[in-house]
Amino acid sequence: LTRHFATLGNRQVHYRRMGGGGPPLIAIHRLPRSSKHMVPFMQTASEKFTVIAPDLAGYGNSWQLPPPAIVQVNYIPPFREYVDDID
Repeated sequence: LTRHFATLGNRQVHYRRMGGGGPPLIAIHRLPRSSKHMVPFMQTASEKFTVIAPDLAGYGNSWQLPPPAIVQVNYIPPFREYVDDID
């Protein structure tokens, strides 16, 4: 198991990686958790896959998504922004 950071724009996204002999498999954690909770799954899946488990924006060690231009109370970023990070 190794831990890494990727730079996306002005933000840092943390991810864990395990395996290396098979095709890539992206493992997404539940909210409000982090990739740490994916480690048991990664241990099993890494026998056949290279498993990459990112911390979604604002969770674990990943930076939050930027706030909207107009500040809103109880703002929740659209799901599409989380998907763009993973993409």
